[in-house]
Amino acid sequence: LLSLSALAACPPGSIPLGAGPNTINASGVYCAPFGIVSGAVTIAANDVTLVGETPEARVVSVDLLAGAQLNVVLKSFTVDAGGQITNTAGVNTVGLVIEGITFDTPGAPPPALQLFGVNPIVRNNVFVDPAPGPVILINGGVGAKIYNNEVRDGAVAPAGQFVVLGVGYNGLEMYGNRMNYGNCLFNVAGAVLANG
Repeated sequence: LLSLSALAACPPGSIPLGAGPNTINASGVYCAPFGIVSGAVTIAANDVTLVGETPEARVVSVDLLAGAQLNVVLKSFTVDAGGQITNTAGVNTVGLVIEGITFDTPGAPPPALQLFGVNPIVRNNVFVDPAPGPVILINGGVGAKIYNNEVRDGAVAPAGQFVVLGVGYNGLEMYGNRMNYGNCLFNVAGAVLANG
């Protein structure tokens, strides 16, 4: 019998990532293949979709750079142990979607996900045994929709906080998120939340 991963395939016409560091400088659909660990991925272009060949396809980390300002979709792969999705350029990407990703022991140091953007959507993700501290840190942007995510923490020390606001923020929507161990689901950390 064939396993499900044996039946998987990257979307037709997609560009497969390699094992080393991967820099995406052009629009298109990119695929993290199953069976290798794709190196750190930096995205420096608009209209980029990064999808896993299967949800078990592994990527070390993802960083959004200054060129990633519009329509970036990250979907259906696993961020490897210690990895993160970051935005070191502080770009407020419009149309950012992070969906169906498993963060396997993410964020050393935390957060697992550093979120900027205009109306970003973070949905149906699983964070497994995250490092203590914020799992998602919002450091800019407006209108985030964070829903149906799960934090699974089997460690003695709890994960800490699921979402932490690092700045004043407008229009945050959160619902359907679950956390089995932790101190709190949401912390404004002294910031101001308006219209949330």
